[in-house]
Amino acid sequence: MEEELIVLTDLVIQQERIIHGEDVHNFNNITHTIDEAKSIHMQHVDDIETYLSHPINTFRLSRRLAQNWKQIIGQMMETDTCVKALRVKLQNMEDNIPDDQQLTEIANSVLNLEQFHNITIDELLIGEINGHLPHEPLKLGDLVYIAKAAYDNEQYYYTITWLRHVIDEIKVQRIDDVDGEYAKAAVYSLLASAYFKIGHIRSAAELTDEILSFDPDNIKAQRNKIYFDTVEQTNPKSITKPKPSEKVKRLFNKICNQDVKQKISKEKCLYFPLRNKMWYMRSDIKAEVLKNKPLIIYFHDLIDNKTANALRYMGYETLMNSTSRYRYSYPRQSSIVYDHTNWGWVQKLKEKFYSMDISNKLVTKSKFNVMNIGLEGSIRKPQKNIYPYPLGSLVVGSFIVSLSERTLGGDLVFPLANTKVSINKGDGLFYEETTLLTMCPVAYGSQWYGFQYLYQVPYSHKICPPKRHVRKGY
Repeated sequence: MEEELIVLTDLVIQQERIIHGEDVHNFNNITHTIDEAKSIHMQHVDDIETYLSHPINTFRLSRRLAQNWKQIIGQMMETDTCVKALRVKLQNMEDNIPDDQQLTEIANSVLNLEQFHNITIDELLIGEINGHLPHEPLKLGDLVYIAKAAYDNEQYYYTITWLRHVIDEIKVQRIDDVDGEYAKAAVYSLLASAYFKIGHIRSAAELTDEILSFDPDNIKAQRNKIYFDTVEQTNPKSITKPKPSEKVKRLFNKICNQDVKQKISKEKCLYFPLRNKMWYMRSDIKAEVLKNKPLIIYFHDLIDNKTANALRYMGYETLMNSTSRYRYSYPRQSSIVYDHTNWGWVQKLKEKFYSMDISNKLVTKSKFNVMNIGLEGSIRKPQKNIYPYPLGSLVVGSFIVSLSERTLGGDLVFPLANTKVSINKGDGLFYEETTLLTMCPVAYGSQWYGFQYLYQVPYSHKICPPKRHVRKGY
């Protein structure tokens, strides 16, 4: 999107100068954003995927789109050269640019780097993640925005931690505003509010006094000082990392923050039994039972590297094509993949899934899905009846296969079973749908998985839905 915006902006500015001979629409005040975007694209023209793999680059790109480019689009639509076709294109872009809510979610994802991957704020300021550096480190204005996003999400620990660093830099650099975006008093006031929210009245009062020392006419600070002087500090909360209130999210955070407990070893493999096999047929599917209740099975070398690459490519193409109607919108996280190639990659994998003797009830196959996991992670709740499959059918479980190399994050977590698994490329997993599956946030790049549901279908003479059943004791 940004590449097209750069081209369109150059075109509009040139035409406006030809028509008017001067800058009647005040385009000079937006040249900094345009020049910055041009420089970035020129430096990363051959490795744009690597550029977007870094979460700091992703955040700064999203921020440029949501704030700077949105303003630029508005100015371009007011020009004389903005004909109907161009106006429609710009309107489509404007409608699909990240809004404030989406940008806040991305900012909170940057906070997840500290929460899930034990990356300190000092490391985030440098931007080195998994040995990779961003195009440029976070600026002070970025830190304030992220801190404000944490404040809006009631994560006051992060607000205090990040703004403390910003204020230290303000004092060292002796500046009156942060990157021309935030006034010095506004930064102090936000930090004071965060302290007040967790009951640290004295710290909030001290910051208010500092505001009045360099801005004595600040009405908000004057009112806050009067209020703080009348409130007593009682039982302030400790300044510690927040814990999610929901049991599932709390367990999710706990397990994602730990090292992988589940050890995978081919020495513990068994040849997994096949469905409807003849006496002379031998299974070549190497499996390892990780849990019996709920049933979780790890499959080694389920597909080869060529198949994994083909499935990932088809998934990528499907996800990109799914945005054809709203070209500039965020792509979906997962999509059904239809394989029309002569190689039949999807069909062969589905046949392998179906050949495994997982359930002792009649089962049916479903569509094959490809999912991409990034900074936000994912939570997949237990499935029940899903239409348009036969009435009374139940989801027995799901097969998962890894389509990309392991990166920092993206592990599969079963919070209620206290299990965390990292899948190598080409390996797979089966788990009962009665359990909850979550996927840890990915710190760098993204992780690709293939999904296949397995449904249990009742016999035609049965009216009541069957009980979900899988074989036990492999």
